[in-house]
Amino acid sequence: MPDSEKIYAAARSLADVINNSGVYQEYRKSLARLKEKPEYFLRVQAFKEACETHDNGEQISLEEEKALSRQYTELTNSPDTAAFLENEKELLQVYSDVLGIIDGACDLELFG
Repeated sequence: MPDSEKIYAAARSLADVINNSGVYQEYRKSLARLKEKPEYFLRVQAFKEACETHDNGEQISLEEEKALSRQYTELTNSPDTAAFLENEKELLQVYSDVLGIIDGACDLELFG
């Protein structure tokens, strides 16, 4: 088996472990509950899109920042929405930690 195939097999195994983990299962459950309430699902989607603009380095005004903060507070008043946002955050932290472990173990020098 070529080295690249071993890497891909390990990645598939890791994906299986993540898919069977409690953090992923809770994320999927909370997403399913959120989808049962389309109005909240759409509000979360719009909020995340607005946050993505900010995360991409685009400057936003203080008023826009306050509006996002108010939106978040309103969204988290719903237990299902709050659970989804928290579970998503935990899952994304796992992804980030895994990538950090790989990055820390591999010495890549990127130019450009």
